[in-house]
Amino acid sequence: MSARAPKRGANAGTMRAEDGGCHAHEEDVRVGCRTAAALVRHISAGRKMRASTPAYRSSTTMARLTYCPRCAQRLIVRHDGGRDRQACPDTECGFVHFGDFSIGCSGVVLRELDGEVRALLIQRGQAPYAGTWQLPGGYAEHDELLATAVEREVREEAAVTARFRDVVGFRHMIVGPSTNVYIICRLDYVAGEPASDGVETAAAGFYSLAEMDAMDGVQGISKWGIRHALSTPPGSGLSVDENGSDNRWQMFGLADVDPAHWRR
Repeated sequence: MSARAPKRGANAGTMRAEDGGCHAHEEDVRVGCRTAAALVRHISAGRKMRASTPAYRSSTTMARLTYCPRCAQRLIVRHDGGRDRQACPDTECGFVHFGDFSIGCSGVVLRELDGEVRALLIQRGQAPYAGTWQLPGGYAEHDELLATAVEREVREEAAVTARFRDVVGFRHMIVGPSTNVYIICRLDYVAGEPASDGVETAAAGFYSLAEMDAMDGVQGISKWGIRHALSTPPGSGLSVDENGSDNRWQMFGLADVDPAHWRR
């Protein structure tokens, strides 16, 4: 999964007050553009930092912006929703900086081999934590539904085709200036033999829990997700409801499963 730079208008560097209410000076905007470009390069390089791992800083101080990302005006501080927040002074723009958020996802793909159920793992090929093992996954793009994102990540990182079944668990983490929700999904194996992509992953394969216990560097939350998938019937987690849009939004809910399962 690659980071994508946000689009900017072609005339962003020459916007003036009389051209739509932007009061930022041209040089300020150019400096802001250079800063944004440097940030995009940093984010692209930081793709090595996977969605399942903590962010760079432990402080919960929110990152501060200088200019409005919508119209390039210098931001002000406004009390909104019980807190002081950075906001655009142009009420028609309406931008309020509520923080930085990301959605990470990973896929538990189970497959029976030699009479034993095994789960798909990938070995990280990039820092940080190069050489460790985890579920295939990454970040959902801003224009990508969760089910599509996790299927894509499994295919890209492990060369395995799998179909989304349900959500078995998630972690909400407040780290650094960003808040991350990491969603562990269960997928049905469809086709393909595990193979690394040669960049983000160094190896891929199906492994039993016993084999994982004997391996060095298997991520704890990955084993947690695999155990949850093994101990619950497929479809008993949060499944995609039929009420939704094919490409814009999805609803997830608990399916109608046999209550006797929970009394065991």
